[in-house]
Amino acid sequence: MSSELVTLAQRYVLESRIAGGGMASVWRARDEVLARTVAIKILHPHLSEDDQFLERF
Repeated sequence: MSSELVTLAQRYVLESRIAGGGMASVWRARDEVLARTVAIKILHPHLSEDDQFLERF
């Protein structure tokens, strides 16, 4: 990840990647609304195109 922080949904600022696997990556993030640290799971792009998989996720 570059030195620029990524913000999701105008709320979560991704800080660092914690873990990853075959389905998703888990990121440490800052919830700007609640002012606390959270974990965000982000589905790998190739799986996000599968509607059945998205339902299970």
